[in-house]
Amino acid sequence: MKKFVMVFFLILVVPAFAGVQMVTPGVNPELEKFQDKLDDPQFISLGIDKRVNMVFGYEYSNWTILDGDDGLVIVDTGWFVERTRQAIQDFRKSHNNQKPIKAIIFTHMHSDHIGGIEGLFADGKVEGVDIYAHTDWQRQVGYDAKAGQMLVRRGMSQMGYLLPYKDLAKGSFGSGIGRAALKGGKLSASYTPNKTVDVTEGSVPVKANIAGIPIEFYYAPSDINAQLMVWLPEDRVVITGDAIGGTLPYVITPRHEPERKPESFLYTFKQILALDPENLIPGHGRSMQGRKDINAVVSSNYDVIEFLHDQVRSYINAGYSADQIIDELKLPPRLAGNPDLQPRYHTLDWLIRGLYANEAGWVQDVNSLTQHSASEQAKRMLKLVGTDKLLKATAAAITEKDYRWAISLAQMVVNADPDNMAARKLMAVALQGLAYTTESAGERNYALTEAGSAIGAFNWDQIFTLVTARVWAQRDAAATFELFTQRFKSEASYGHAFSIQFDVPGEGSYSFVVNNGTLHYQPAATSKPDSVIKMDLGTVRNLGSKKLKLSEAIGLEQTHINSGKNYAEIFATLID
Repeated sequence: MKKFVMVFFLILVVPAFAGVQMVTPGVNPELEKFQDKLDDPQFISLGIDKRVNMVFGYEYSNWTILDGDDGLVIVDTGWFVERTRQAIQDFRKSHNNQKPIKAIIFTHMHSDHIGGIEGLFADGKVEGVDIYAHTDWQRQVGYDAKAGQMLVRRGMSQMGYLLPYKDLAKGSFGSGIGRAALKGGKLSASYTPNKTVDVTEGSVPVKANIAGIPIEFYYAPSDINAQLMVWLPEDRVVITGDAIGGTLPYVITPRHEPERKPESFLYTFKQILALDPENLIPGHGRSMQGRKDINAVVSSNYDVIEFLHDQVRSYINAGYSADQIIDELKLPPRLAGNPDLQPRYHTLDWLIRGLYANEAGWVQDVNSLTQHSASEQAKRMLKLVGTDKLLKATAAAITEKDYRWAISLAQMVVNADPDNMAARKLMAVALQGLAYTTESAGERNYALTEAGSAIGAFNWDQIFTLVTARVWAQRDAAATFELFTQRFKSEASYGHAFSIQFDVPGEGSYSFVVNNGTLHYQPAATSKPDSVIKMDLGTVRNLGSKKLKLSEAIGLEQTHINSGKNYAEIFATLID
């Protein structure tokens, strides 16, 4: 099996954001009470002879241990090896069960559902075990690689990776759908599935019998398309993956995952209700036990998604912008007051904005078509109003606890003058104030992380390297060279026209043509390149993770420039 490993680092925020005036640290009491319920490690035993065991509260995500006749079947594995190891040890001790692991099922390939796999085995070696996943499992892995630094930054911000746990001033209080992402673990590892399940929309389920347990696999798109739902017909238990999470549905995410569509969630909800399960194990959040509970929660999730989808469409057709829809659209009281639909993860505003973008794109009103850029508008506003007046207004908004307005005002100054540290410090304070009062764990995490970013507490290039270096250590050369077009400095190439070829032993040749502001890439050799660079795979991988700059890589002893050294040196200055 091909193995690729991910290690996440806890990087603490500068204490109290040094040099910045602080608002009173705190946490929204409703958020704290909600998160405490997700932070209570336990096994919830269901099904025939209690052979279905939901692992809850050990992890950011839930996973399941099926106690079969001659072994265990694991559905998802949690995110971090240390937590998964603790959970399986606790299970074996409390249930007096030393059966071997016969198979592992991944509902989908998000890291929080596959990363803890090594912790299942005493020696950490994943060998001789079947690993099931949807036949299109590689699609998510490919998206994660190409999304690169954008996805890392947004994901780490949303989950509070860089924040200490339960610290009133600068800490995460969880994720909104599970335990805090980094509480108790750092190492995450993933293994390539060796058994694929081919199910699509409308297809019949794929049936299997593993360790004496009848299992049916259903196609269950929700946050991604390549997702499985596991149905245990004898036990009347359904394991849904990420279709449901115990909060306002995450039908859209600010991280941006293009496959998230309302129709996908609704399709999967219909399947769940048609099965008429007695117990439901979600990918996140509390278990659902009994038909009444399941029907109520699934139906309310269906209702709120359908309502938002239809209403946003209706407002768009009436000519409303996303901001106008946010002003007007309210959830019906029975949905707004539902304890399983609270905005602990994503906010209602986020969902409306995301649904709007999916349906109508970036145009909100005529100003979307005619306006100056944000920086140009900000410069004109500062000329009209004055920087000092805006900064004073920002400070006043903070004093009045109008944190969202303070963030907007500070952002305007920063847009016009990115080096204005007074504005950046006020931005950090306003973000902290928002974090201390919001009922959304995701918004708290974003706000505190961006507060640190506003005053330079985080070096995102360095963080990207730390987080992804061991992932890149397993990727091929093409994955790195595909990113060069994104890292290309166009203006610096004006006046240059030449071709470069990289030869990577064991991988192949990769070519680039620089043409006075543009860069063309092809994963093959080119005819008569102006420069040929021979580079080993390890060096190429370090370029992918940004551990090395290209200018550094071409100077290494193991790198050989076979011709056109001057072109190689110019090209190195054009790649970020």
